[in-house]
Amino acid sequence: MNERRIVLIAIICSGMILMSCSRENRANEEEIENIRSSMESFLHARTVAILHDTALPDSFSALRQKMVSTSAVDIIREAMKAEEDSVQKLRLRYLQWFVGDIVNGSTEGVSIEKVLGFGPYRTLLEERYGVSPADLRKRANAILDSTERDFLDMKARFGAEPQFNLARYNRFFPGDSVVSHGRIALRTMGLQTARRPMISADPQIGEIRFSTTDVGNEVDLRVPQGDGVDSYRAAWYGIGEAAYIGNVDELAIEFKNIVDEVTVKAYGYLFRELVSSHIWLRQRTRLSVADLKDIVLYQAYVRLAEIRALARETLSEIKQVEEGTVGQEHETLKALIKFKSLLMASQLKQYLGNSYGQNWFENPEAGRFLRGIASGGSRTLSNDIFSKIQADSLSEVSLVQEIRQMVVFSAKPFVAAQKTPR
Repeated sequence: MNERRIVLIAIICSGMILMSCSRENRANEEEIENIRSSMESFLHARTVAILHDTALPDSFSALRQKMVSTSAVDIIREAMKAEEDSVQKLRLRYLQWFVGDIVNGSTEGVSIEKVLGFGPYRTLLEERYGVSPADLRKRANAILDSTERDFLDMKARFGAEPQFNLARYNRFFPGDSVVSHGRIALRTMGLQTARRPMISADPQIGEIRFSTTDVGNEVDLRVPQGDGVDSYRAAWYGIGEAAYIGNVDELAIEFKNIVDEVTVKAYGYLFRELVSSHIWLRQRTRLSVADLKDIVLYQAYVRLAEIRALARETLSEIKQVEEGTVGQEHETLKALIKFKSLLMASQLKQYLGNSYGQNWFENPEAGRFLRGIASGGSRTLSNDIFSKIQADSLSEVSLVQEIRQMVVFSAKPFVAAQKTPR
């Protein structure tokens, strides 16, 4: 009898515990949805104020304070421990990162790694950005070692710094043609979206805008408008980011804040380097053969100087991360993200060239592939893309090869295509 009573009591107690857990889980879910709703309202208010150049509403401060004062990060962290679904866990991780940024910005003297509950700063890099300091160190050293001779050869030709007088070529790169060129490329590849036109020029402020709108959310990218190769490169970088953001399936209100920056920037660099492609330049400009070769060679030197300088900066930043002496966390992030994005863009470009031809920027199939990657939005991390481009991991090889091919093109005698006699 006593045994039956003990079993019965145990069953009743376990049921009470389950009911208690269930109620607690429901409370946590409701609280998390409240946090997400507050975050969306917070971002929407800030975005509207920025776009329309108006003052922030009074509710803005209240929303910020609510996210800071409700121990939101702790609530989300506890929910993550009990979550088994990988997608939901990823959503919670994104929410944790964003709220952590808000808390960090509102709490003077508290580093974001402490807010998020991570250990060393490198964990933040790896968890949030997929940036492995050890891997980037390997790539940076490989670039410096493998390109030293190339760089010295170009340095002897151009001088100590990658400077080149392009003023005489400005007429071939008028700023008012960037918008039409960008629309042609995106339309040809099928990367335009049903959202409002993504590319527009604002002559009053001298900027080109790349915008997309969805369910009250606005992502607005701006680059200076002007003539010349450098302006074109900057504008085409914006076109690349717009192509990615404009093709996300569900552009959540928090997208711009939680998306993997490496992937977005890789799209930017992918399109930016079209302006150094002799194929694209031959189609879009009226450069003579001699001028075309000069510009391609110059840009090879600029890109090599850029990537080598960034490789050295990356090594310096990684040393600080490993020694625990990181000064400006955002500067470290910017350097490491840019380095990984440049390498990734070259791998993506190599895959597109091999799969869809050197004129991949005119191929709707290539556009469909790029749209497929972008559609995942914040559900697609940069490391997920390697399998899509049939690469094992991040590599510097394709970037080095691309720069060398630009040099080879500039040195080769040009032979005009001859018509096949009938």
